Amino acid sequence: MKLAFWSVFVAGLVGCSAVGIGPVLKMVGGNWASPPMIVGCVMGVAILALAAAFAAGVRPAFLPSDSAMMVALVGLAGVKVVVGALTMAGVFGRA
Repeated sequence: MKLAFWSVFVAGLVGCSAVGIGPVLKMVGGNWASPPMIVGCVMGVAILALAAAFAAGVRPAFLPSDSAMMVALVGLAGVKVVVGALTMAGVFGRA
């Protein structure tokens, strides 16, 4: 499970860096305070905090196992992907 967690984490980090934040930021006109950017940044920080907890072996009461941590990681990453896709589709409007 540890390898799967880190594989998903690294794939998400690379994906966000390569095709995520740049195009989304451009789509919202460089406005870091836009709703899609705020949601993306909050989800990114939550993912980083989750990875730090996972690496340290800390398991919050609501995420008691590696499997639960993996589900949380995939869920948070899914929110980022959906928000990014909706932004790129113009759902939040164009700058």
